[in-house]
Amino acid sequence: MKRAKESLAFYIITLLLSSALLLPLISESCQASAPTSATIILDDHTFAISILKSIPLLLILVILHLRDRGEMEIFTRTDLLYILLLVTAGAAAALIFPGSEGSYTVNITGLRSYALAFVFALVSASTEELFFRSWLISGLRKAGYPLWLVFGFPLSFFALLHLWQGWSGFLFALTTGALYSVFYMRRPRISVLIIAHTIHNTLALILMSTVK
Repeated sequence: MKRAKESLAFYIITLLLSSALLLPLISESCQASAPTSATIILDDHTFAISILKSIPLLLILVILHLRDRGEMEIFTRTDLLYILLLVTAGAAAALIFPGSEGSYTVNITGLRSYALAFVFALVSASTEELFFRSWLISGLRKAGYPLWLVFGFPLSFFALLHLWQGWSGFLFALTTGALYSVFYMRRPRISVLIIAHTIHNTLALILMSTVK
């Protein structure tokens, strides 16, 4: 009975968290498809609004993660190597699957813009890693699902969440998501994934802003 209640709670929370992730994305996609706005513009205003909207969901995910883990992770020197490898692999994947032109533009100018872009990258990376890796993979494992589903469902969802960036973005997310998922399933260090994901997001935003 207790396990059934825990499973039901997992499904309900997952549905609510998924809706919170998808609704803003659907709204942005609708705006991008409007005749007056062909692309999504990422600038100071967009960064600030997105950060503020994402904070409640991020706080919920942090609480859920700490509740399941029971303690904060202690960063080790070995983690630096893993971060370097993950960032390098992400950069290689970005060369193979470059971002789709015209789906969005980035406008970063000045120190304030760089700070907002970094916070935006950190919040988005933390939210995605805490949900797709910490919450979904751990939750599906506890629910007793087979390994292929524990790996495949979060990965598919993660890739589909990036489909608005085009098929190139979808394939990039599929590749890096698989790498991150394998890492987490073998070594559940969510802090490593958050840092690596944040570094990649930050560099991608800066490069997309400077390379016109």
